[in-house]
Amino acid sequence: MLKPRFFKLAQDTKPREFPTIAFKSTTTPPLTRCAWANVYQINMIKTVGPRVVLYAINWLKVLHPGGAPDDPLHEFPLQCCSSYDDPCVGQSPKDVDDILTAFSAEVALLTAEGIQVFVTTVNPEGAAFDPKTMSSAIQPQPVNRTAFREHNRWLIGLVEHAITAANATILDLSDNYCWEDRCNVVDHDGTPIMKDSNTFTSAFAAEYLSVVDQVVAVALNAADLNNDDATDEAPNTSRYPRIEEPTVSKINQAVGDWAPDYRVENIPAGSDTWGATQVMNPGHVNTIFAWGDSHTNMVKPRFFKGLMNHQDPAKFPTIYFRSFDGSAMLPCDENYNDMLSAIKKLQPKVLLHSLNWQRYLRPEAQDSDEFTTPPKCCSKEYSVCKHQRPKDVVAILNQFQKDMAELTSLGIRVFIATMNPEDNQFDPKHMLSGDEVGDVRPVLKSAYREAHKELVGLVEAAIHGANATLLDYSDNYCWEDVCQVVDMYGNPIMKDNNHLRANFAFKYLSVIDHVVAAAMS
Repeated sequence: MLKPRFFKLAQDTKPREFPTIAFKSTTTPPLTRCAWANVYQINMIKTVGPRVVLYAINWLKVLHPGGAPDDPLHEFPLQCCSSYDDPCVGQSPKDVDDILTAFSAEVALLTAEGIQVFVTTVNPEGAAFDPKTMSSAIQPQPVNRTAFREHNRWLIGLVEHAITAANATILDLSDNYCWEDRCNVVDHDGTPIMKDSNTFTSAFAAEYLSVVDQVVAVALNAADLNNDDATDEAPNTSRYPRIEEPTVSKINQAVGDWAPDYRVENIPAGSDTWGATQVMNPGHVNTIFAWGDSHTNMVKPRFFKGLMNHQDPAKFPTIYFRSFDGSAMLPCDENYNDMLSAIKKLQPKVLLHSLNWQRYLRPEAQDSDEFTTPPKCCSKEYSVCKHQRPKDVVAILNQFQKDMAELTSLGIRVFIATMNPEDNQFDPKHMLSGDEVGDVRPVLKSAYREAHKELVGLVEAAIHGANATLLDYSDNYCWEDVCQVVDMYGNPIMKDNNHLRANFAFKYLSVIDHVVAAAMS
C-alpha cells in the first residue's frame, strides 16, 4: 500500500537520480520465528547490502495471541495469525515476545552492516476506517490516537522496543492522517482514506504519505562508497581511510557468515551438465563452468550481482558450478580426471578454477620417502600430511598445467585463482579480546607471499605455463602491500581465516567480472 507514494516520488525525480526499489510483498510476514523461510531473505539482504530496508508489517493482523497469558512458549516454528478473524489460539503472549525478540536481532544484523532500516509501527486502524461501516447520513467520527495506542499498548510497546533496540527507525504512518490526537477517517473531501479497516487507498498513499519520503531521502543522500559501479576504479577495501571502526557486534556478525547460494538452482542427478551440481541463469548459449571447492562457492555472490545488474538475463552467461567444500579438483583428487574429460568433451566458453591451494598442497614428508601409491592430496582439514612429498606437489602441478593448457588449446578461456592472503588475522574470532575489540591489524601481502613463496611460485608458474589468466582476489582487498582485515565500515571481510563473506564478494570482488566479460565477448 506504500507503493503509490514511491511512484509519485519517482515521477517527480529524474530517473537516474531516483533509487532502485526492490519489493518483496507476501502473504506471510517477514518474521522468521513464525515464517521460517524468511531467513533466506535476511541472508539475501545482508549479501546485497542495500542502502535502505523498509519493513511494513500489519502487526495487529499477525500478532494477536489467542492463548492464555500464562500459556508457555510453543515450539518452533511459532504461529503467525492468518487474519484478523483468526482466533489464533496457538499463539501465546510468550510467542509474540519471542517472535519480536528474534525480529529485533535480525534487524540488528542489518543495521550492524551499515544498512539504514525503517520499520512501521502499529498505526490507528479498525472498523471506523472501513468504508463499508460508514453511512452517508452520519458524519464519520475520527479515531483518538491516544486511545488507540492505549488499547494496544502491550503490542505497541513490544514492537517499538524491538525496532529501537535494533538501531532501526520507527516509521509512524499516522503522522500523515492524525493531527495531535485526532485521526480523521476521511480526507477533506469526505473520501475515506482506507479501502478497508487497515489498508490505505492508493490515492491517499500517493498524495499524503510523506513519512515514506525520508526512506527515499536516506537512500539518495547516503554516501555510496561501497558502490563500485559509480567509479571506473576497481573496488578495494584497503584503499581508503576507515569511516567506521569495528565493534564487537560487527565482528560477531561475521563469525560463520556464509550464505553464497542466491539465484543458484540445484541440478537433478543424472542431468547432462558436465558433472555440475548447481546452475545460475540456466538455458543460455554462453557458458561458464566454475570448478573448485568452497573458494568457488564464495565467489557466487559476485556472479549474482552481475546477473542482477544485467538488463537482459538472456544475454548473461549460464554458470554451472561443480564446487564442494574439501574437494581439491586437482590431479591428486579421485574425481579430477572424470571432470576433466567431461569439460573437454562439452567445452564451456569459459572455465573458472578456484580453490584453497594450501589446504591440499602442504607436503610434510621428505622427497627421500618411498610411497607405492600415486600422489594424494592432503586432507581438507589442515591435518598432518605425511603422505605428500615436495616432489609430489611439483608433479601434481605439472600435470595440472598440462591439463589446463590442453583446455586453452581447445579454445576454452581458462581463469585460475592464485593464492590470496589469508590466515588467522582475518578470522573474526581472532579479532575479539574478551568483550572488547582486539587485534585488527592489517596483513602485509608481501609477508604472506614470502611465507608461502615455494607454493605460490609453483602455482603461478603452472597458471602462466598453461596460458591461463591469473585471478588474484586480493586485488580487491589489498592496496599496494596492505591488506586490511576489515572494510571501511569496520566489518570483517572474511567469515573465518580464509573465506570471503558473501557481502564482501557481492560488493567488492570485481576480479570475477573479468570471467563474465570473457563469456559475453
